[in-house]
Amino acid sequence: MNPPQGIAGLIAVGQRRRPFLTFHLWRQDDNGNRFLVETFADWREAESRRAHLARGGHKQTYWLTEQNPENAPSSPSDPHDS
Repeated sequence: MNPPQGIAGLIAVGQRRRPFLTFHLWRQDDNGNRFLVETFADWREAESRRAHLARGGHKQTYWLTEQNPENAPSSPSDPHDS
C-alpha cells in the first residue's frame, strides 16, 4: 500500500493551525462486524501494524482509513471498495 494523498502534520493557514491527520485501523470479523482496532498519527506505523495483524492467519480483514480531525468522524468504509 502507498501512503495516502494529503499532508499529515501541523500546517499553518494564516493564523490558524490545522491538526494532524490520523489513521484508523479497522477489523472486520467472520460475521461482518467492524471494529476500530487502533488510531495512529503515522501512516507507516499504521500500515506496519495492519500488515502484522493480517499475517495472523485468521479469516479477518484489516484496513486503514484516513481521518482529518476537523471533519466528521470516519466510518469504516468497505475494505473491498479500494
